[in-house]
Amino acid sequence: MHFYGNVIHQLSKKAGDGNGAMADYESESDRPWDAQRNNIKKVVFKSCVTTIGNYAFFNSGLTSVIIPSSVTTIGEYAFSECSSLSSLTLTEGLTTIGNYAFYNTGLTSVTIPSSVTTFGKYAFSDCSSLSSLTLTEGLTSIGNYAFNKTGMTSVTIPSSVTTFGEYAFSGCSSLSSLTLTEGLTSIGNYAFNKTGMTSVTIPSSVKTIGEYAFFECTSLSSLTLTEGLTTIGNYAFFNSGLTSVTIPSSVTNFGEGAFSYCTNLSSVTIYAPSLTTYGEDAFYNNASERKIYVFSDCVDTYKAGWSSYVNEIKPIPDLTANDAGGELGRWCTYYNGLADVTVDEKTTVYTAAVNGSDQVALTPTGSRIVKRGEAVLLNSTVGNITLSSAASSGDGDYTGNELKGVDYETAQAEGTTYYVLSKKEDIFGFYKLAEGVKLGANKAYLAESSSSRDFFGLEEETTSLTPVPSPIGEGSDRWYTLQGHKIANSQKPKAKGIYIHNGRKEVLK
Repeated sequence: MHFYGNVIHQLSKKAGDGNGAMADYESESDRPWDAQRNNIKKVVFKSCVTTIGNYAFFNSGLTSVIIPSSVTTIGEYAFSECSSLSSLTLTEGLTTIGNYAFYNTGLTSVTIPSSVTTFGKYAFSDCSSLSSLTLTEGLTSIGNYAFNKTGMTSVTIPSSVTTFGEYAFSGCSSLSSLTLTEGLTSIGNYAFNKTGMTSVTIPSSVKTIGEYAFFECTSLSSLTLTEGLTTIGNYAFFNSGLTSVTIPSSVTNFGEGAFSYCTNLSSVTIYAPSLTTYGEDAFYNNASERKIYVFSDCVDTYKAGWSSYVNEIKPIPDLTANDAGGELGRWCTYYNGLADVTVDEKTTVYTAAVNGSDQVALTPTGSRIVKRGEAVLLNSTVGNITLSSAASSGDGDYTGNELKGVDYETAQAEGTTYYVLSKKEDIFGFYKLAEGVKLGANKAYLAESSSSRDFFGLEEETTSLTPVPSPIGEGSDRWYTLQGHKIANSQKPKAKGIYIHNGRKEVLK
């Protein structure tokens, strides 16, 4: 190994001949070149170097470093306090980055190679200029305070990471974009404390959100919690900017002050049938008109167990089915990925699939339970559909179901055409969702990647709806849908589809 600086050109004898592992030092003063550390601007490693020792370049004048592939370990404090170090290249072969290895350096960007499986506490902490971070698959854990108080604006946690420690990204005030992927099982205490993120989605693999994890994230206005989560720690979302939150049925408890001082939080929906374990002041100082919604059959349970919020607990609002007219009755789509749901006895649950004639064929599931994660069509004889908790997942048949759904309002996926249930010009069916329009929360839809159609009609045979009436005796040039609904003013339909025109089926393309 050689140094290129004003004074030091090679290691002292203590470090050996430059082969293998570089020596560890107890502190910076233990290094023979410490008096000349500010003169070291660049270091070139031989390809046979395997380890960079503790305190090796602590508080030196380095401006750039390239770590060769032979190096497997960077020791503790190895480059700590190198305030001029702005350029770092880490190569495949490196497996471990020690505690405080790059603490308080001048780095602006870092890419962690896939060979790195772990790095220690404070590894890149207090690197205030570090605005770009790339973590690659292979990394399994992130140490405590690893990126505390850095300047990064966005980060994606790869799926190989299962845990990260306390304060891992705490104090990153510029961090506005966070992507957590399936594989992560827990989020450490204070992990994203006082960051600048505006939205976050917790993947279903996460079981626990630690204490103070998103504490004082005042810009956080959108939170997606998924089924699988069981515990929300004390003060996890204290003083965040949330306006609404939905708690999945898998959550068994959340801690003291979990959502306290969220002064914009006006709506809390809880899908857990009997979540009676909650911390003191869990919803303290929320919006003054805040409501807590639970299943209609669980209202009394929650009022008995949640005495502090008895006046705010309300049943989840009924769904409103759209009037399709005639024998079609009233319809709406529904999706819920957070809980199994039972619909009232006046409602029938259907699946849907596009058949060979570009019509949507409907098939009853044979159950009033809507399974979690299954998108459906609901047909009600009265219009308002009451939802209640499901004692079991039911035995409904979802074979061949092509409907998809979303729990939260979301934009369309690029390259995919979405069709949503709607009524236009007296015709009820699946219409193409206009570009830029978001899918509504808890709605089901059809996704067709290659279709150029504007409309898919509902096929009546599968649902045993009343056959199309004969237009004989009503004059000529009459247009009907396949469901038997006459087109207004006898005008030729504008939407593509299959119709009855003067008693015959006619396809408009």
